[in-house]
Amino acid sequence: MKNTLGLEHAENIDIDRAHRVKSRNKTECTIIARFTRFKDCQSIFNKAKTTLNSNLSFSVQQDFSDRVKRLRHKLGERMITEHRFTQEFSTTCTSSTWVQR
Repeated sequence: MKNTLGLEHAENIDIDRAHRVKSRNKTECTIIARFTRFKDCQSIFNKAKTTLNSNLSFSVQQDFSDRVKRLRHKLGERMITEHRFTQEFSTTCTSSTWVQR
C-alpha cells in the first residue's frame, strides 16, 4: 500500500482480516481485506481513486453483500426510469408553455 498508493501512514493501518480468493485466471488473485477503522478504509479508497486511474494492473473496490448489490441495482434502474420521465415531462412542458409580458 505504501509503494503503490503512496500512503505515508501505511504502517499505522490495522487490518482486521485479509485473505486471498481463488480466481479463474491463475495469474490474477483477488485479495479481500477488512480494516479495523473505517477511516483507514476511506483513506485507501480516496487515495486509490486519485492514484490508480491510469494503473490497470489492479483496482480497489468495496465488497458489498448480495442484498446491497441487488438493492443498488433496483435503485439504478429506478433512477434511469425517473430521469427519462423527467426529461420527457420537461420537454413537453417547455414546448407548450408560453409566457407573455
